[in-house]
Amino acid sequence: MTYGDDVTVVPLNGQKYMQFEVGKLRFLDSFQFMSTPLDELVSLLHKSDKDQFVHTAKYLGNDDVVFAKGVYPYSYMTSRDKFAETQLPPIEAFHDNLKDEPLKQEDYDRAQQTWSHFGIQDFKQITITIF
Repeated sequence: MTYGDDVTVVPLNGQKYMQFEVGKLRFLDSFQFMSTPLDELVSLLHKSDKDQFVHTAKYLGNDDVVFAKGVYPYSYMTSRDKFAETQLPPIEAFHDNLKDEPLKQEDYDRAQQTWSHFGIQDFKQITITIF
């Protein structure tokens, strides 16, 4: 389905979507393609052997921050203006509205470490590059 010139949606059914695109930015519901949540899969890969990820290490480095699932303040991102922000919002902005859970401090610390490690300038860059 296409909504206007900018948004394309691939529905699973009337209420669930496998993917949607806004311009050149594509959002995939990874759980539709895997039987295990993404954070668990990433954790298993990290525990296996980082040396197997030659291309990841070549382009992103071999630090632990590269091999961890990122966090993103989905509910906080309510307008295009937020992409111009030059720092992470407070931890409260990362509240998971679907599960009604706050973000763990360790995950927020990792998000800050990721921002610093990659020299992120604004949310537009972090959204395209990291998450």
